[in-house]
Amino acid sequence: MKWKCLQLFSALLGLVLFMTAIWVLHQELRGYRYDDVALQIGDLRTSRLLFALGLTILDYVVMTGYDTLILRYIQYPLAYGRIALASFIGSTLSNSIGLSLLTSAPVRYRLYSAWGLSVREVAGLVAFNGMSFWLGVFAVGGVVFLLEPLPTTTLLYLPFASIRSLGAALLIVVGGYVCSSTWRRTPLQIWDVQIALPAPPLVLAQISLACLDWILAASVLYVLLPSTATVGFRRLLAIFLLAHLAGALSLLPGGIGVFETVMLSLLSPLFSAPSIVAALLAYRGIYYLLPLGVATALLGSYELCHRPNRWPSSPVSMMADVQRNDR
Repeated sequence: MKWKCLQLFSALLGLVLFMTAIWVLHQELRGYRYDDVALQIGDLRTSRLLFALGLTILDYVVMTGYDTLILRYIQYPLAYGRIALASFIGSTLSNSIGLSLLTSAPVRYRLYSAWGLSVREVAGLVAFNGMSFWLGVFAVGGVVFLLEPLPTTTLLYLPFASIRSLGAALLIVVGGYVCSSTWRRTPLQIWDVQIALPAPPLVLAQISLACLDWILAASVLYVLLPSTATVGFRRLLAIFLLAHLAGALSLLPGGIGVFETVMLSLLSPLFSAPSIVAALLAYRGIYYLLPLGVATALLGSYELCHRPNRWPSSPVSMMADVQRNDR
């Protein structure tokens, strides 16, 4: 009953945030015509689009490092090609659709279990990926929020005048995680599942990889913005991470609508609204939709070429499998 109430609340909150984001976007763009945005998209240089595509490919290669790290840590011998396939499909679905427990986790379970991993090992791998996502946001965000204290009270209605205090809080969380991995020997207990913290060397590699991941993701948008010399990369990175935080908390697929609203609100003093929207549309297409199409084709090809294997019906059933294997 509590789980159903939480699902209902999350769905309603996401709907409210999405409708609010659409209203704000309408307010920001009401003085412009659709032709203005289309003109800005047409003005994007091919070289910039190709550069953004190259950075996207590089970032998705970096994301395969999360699965590679944890599998090397547990000393499971699996070819990198298989790791890259499962990681790319899982990461793409998680990035584009969100709700990684309902998208990325079943896909990784489907592929890795067919290659011999136990349910517990797949569950640990999924948890490691989710932790890496937030560690990257907290680590990079903590630093850039301290260095670029954006004014947020009037635009985002946050309960503080700048995000410097938020940056300090995020770095404290990262520091606590590193210290816990050093000194804590017993696993964390979350409901009925025990999660063992990685060893310090793995934690440092995890944080470094996650930071590189977010820097590359922001770079894709940076090269698509017009006259990027008018805004430093550090400032764009701060705005980008703040927008992603808002989008992730909205629980909407890829933070759609909410992410664009924050980006448009904080970048509008620096660029015209049509040029920002054009860059954001190109970013969505290159970083989300194109990889999603490739991942869908790869997953379909795999299913056609391999004998069907059991899919978990839900994350709950996956956790039940973990508990059954422990008995």
